[in-house]
Amino acid sequence: MVGERQMHPFFSDLILRGSRMRPAKQDTQPGDDAACPLALRQVDQLKAQVAQLQAQVDRLTREKITSLDALEDAVLLGVFRPDADDIDGMQHIISQTLEKLGALLPFEAMAMYLVQEEDASFQLAQCEPASMRDLMERETDSLIEDNAFAWALSARKPRLLSARHVPGRLFLHPLATASRIRGMFVGLLDPTLSGLQDMNHSLASILLLSSAAAIESFEVYAYIKSINRSLESNVARLADSERDLIDHRTQLQQEVEARTADLSLEIQERRKAQRALQLERDFIQTIFETAGALIAVLDVTGRLKHCNHAFEVITGYQTSELKDRPFQELLAFQDAGNFFAASLRRLAQHGDVLREELPVRTRTGARRHVSWSFTAMSAGDGEAVGHVIATGMDMTEKRSAEDALRDSEARFRAMFTEAGMGIALFDVSGFCLDANPCLAGMLKRPPHELPGTLLARYAHPADASLLAGAIKELFNEPGTTRRLDMRFVDCEGRRLWTQCALSLVVARGGRTAYGFAIIEDVTRRHEMEEALRSAEATYRTIFENAVEGIFQAGLEGGFHRINPAMAIMFGYPSPAMMAAEVPQALELLCTRPEARAALLEQLATQGHVANHEMEARHRDGRTIWISVSARALMDETRTLRYLEGLAEDITERKACELILHQKATLDELTGIPNRYQFMERFEQLLTQSRRLKQPLAVLYIDLDGFKQVNDTHGHHTGDQVLAEVARRLGERVRKSDFAARLGGDEFAVLLLGSAVWEDIFHVCQSIIQAVTKPYLPPALGGEQECRIGASIGVSLFPEHGSDTETLLRKADVAMYRAKQHGGNTVHLFADPVQPFRND
Repeated sequence: MVGERQMHPFFSDLILRGSRMRPAKQDTQPGDDAACPLALRQVDQLKAQVAQLQAQVDRLTREKITSLDALEDAVLLGVFRPDADDIDGMQHIISQTLEKLGALLPFEAMAMYLVQEEDASFQLAQCEPASMRDLMERETDSLIEDNAFAWALSARKPRLLSARHVPGRLFLHPLATASRIRGMFVGLLDPTLSGLQDMNHSLASILLLSSAAAIESFEVYAYIKSINRSLESNVARLADSERDLIDHRTQLQQEVEARTADLSLEIQERRKAQRALQLERDFIQTIFETAGALIAVLDVTGRLKHCNHAFEVITGYQTSELKDRPFQELLAFQDAGNFFAASLRRLAQHGDVLREELPVRTRTGARRHVSWSFTAMSAGDGEAVGHVIATGMDMTEKRSAEDALRDSEARFRAMFTEAGMGIALFDVSGFCLDANPCLAGMLKRPPHELPGTLLARYAHPADASLLAGAIKELFNEPGTTRRLDMRFVDCEGRRLWTQCALSLVVARGGRTAYGFAIIEDVTRRHEMEEALRSAEATYRTIFENAVEGIFQAGLEGGFHRINPAMAIMFGYPSPAMMAAEVPQALELLCTRPEARAALLEQLATQGHVANHEMEARHRDGRTIWISVSARALMDETRTLRYLEGLAEDITERKACELILHQKATLDELTGIPNRYQFMERFEQLLTQSRRLKQPLAVLYIDLDGFKQVNDTHGHHTGDQVLAEVARRLGERVRKSDFAARLGGDEFAVLLLGSAVWEDIFHVCQSIIQAVTKPYLPPALGGEQECRIGASIGVSLFPEHGSDTETLLRKADVAMYRAKQHGGNTVHLFADPVQPFRND
């Protein structure tokens, strides 16, 4: 029978002999004990033997609890659950494994070795305690030298070997999965340990197998995570590159437009300067009619006698202010007086026309550049010089225009030479007139090689006709611009993707001078765009073929994007049908309003959730469990608008967890709580009783005559009787009370808030009455009766103890006192046996 404690025949015989020697109850009086010393000694011996038997039962119970704990640890260790990125999952698994093994077996030292993928060597991952690291490495080296290490690995099961450097034995166990060996566990056992129990031997193997499975799961998880990170990084880099290329293209377009505008402006200024120069020449020819030139009459000493209006305007002086003033005072350069005097002497001697460009300082202090012509005019006799006619042209604007033109030409040449894009000048036939260094470098050709050759010669054969046609159309339709996306080929045969802008430069009179081409190398951008398109195709493939559900949904409304796995998970034939039939995506993903509110709050505050478990609604209406890892998508105001992520169906896992929980806390035979859950609930109720100062009663129940039922009718019948006892027991206690099966034919009940002994005694009476009713087990056809009884021991909190161990032990002692008095009785610890019987 499941859970029954079997008594050794020797002890059964002792109890039987003791019972035979016990005087009949009706003939025994309290004073007769002294007359039966032999019987009393036998009873004492029987008690001692029963106590030894109880100690063995307690030891077996502890071993059972240890086994359950180890199995639970193995299950938890084998189910890998990735935590946050800052936790070392591998080290966590190893630490947990060593901790559990240390609690299970008396190891003096433990070492975990992991296989290194690079060279298939074993590397010590962790040693506990750390002070034994050197010793464990020496022991391991000795094992390797003797081939014992390889022998233990090939066995794939635990091995015990004698240690070389210290007293004791080494426990070796491979860390292996079905696919390959992950490592080796080496433990140094306590030398005082006589042997390793088979049960602990098996539990250690289970723990190490679970650890190997967890390590393998972690490696798979880390590999997938690295791939995801790489993909995310590549997508982010591609997005950044695309933005940079767009910004760069926009900037280059703006620079070209700005430089083109500057060039047009400079050409216009040059034309203005040329027109001004032409006007100056016309003005000189009509100087006397227009009087636009500076005209002054000087005497032989250089004093001003007369000047025209233009002279006044230029210098800023009135004629009255200039009269008889030395001309050299208006000149704006050093030693002007001596220079002008020497010029007058030379003019007087030779009588020729003297032309000088002399700067003039105006009344405001400004400097004006004037081109002077000094002509000597004879006095009346025709020989001596009587006057000097000074004719001056204000050359300030002309000088400025020329300087500006030179600057413009220098800027154009600098732009042409230093431009970061290729620039070429070409004629109507497409022959290159000039090319800048950038274009020559782009084509990997010397700059002098390009002029005089056809531009189409350097184009890709498939694009040469395109370029030639664009040049022809450009000259046929002046005033237009042609833009081409075409390929060139450098001297090494490498293909260059370019963007070309073709324009015309028109000379004066509307005559076409030459063509102007700006060629930008966009090869790298083209390659990046190709890579981006490839990455997008890869992402689409992953999205469509992923085994996990991938979705994007708004806070209000349905799904925006769903992959096929997501639709299948929820029972829809296709993503399109799921999107059409689901009006509210969040209500489908998270059916409980409070859980949905918690999910949205975490997304709003943290921006993401990871492995968030919640209940969802299947298409057929049933509830399924899903694990969601999602991130929040905010708008420009940092308001949560959408969420997108992955969903995994964990319904089967949840069902398994529930079954495991029930197996761990419920008695498999009777369906009521087992000893583990009883002790856990006992601690909770005892803590509550201390806090609220409430009484608590502990009933320890042992079935009388149950062994006879087992021996007579078999364990199957006994199991059915135990199940019926549990059912009847549940009917006799309140909902606030707690009943459990401790093991075998022992049960326990916790009565919360029961302070009056009469009430407790009444409950015990009710339980005994229920237990002693006849049983009709189905194993006996439902017709043959079985009868058993019950002995109940009672302990009270706080009278008999303040902790669970003490209260349960005293209730057990009281129960044995009740059995000693014939069974079917109730006994309160340290009090006489209660008079109730149900024979």
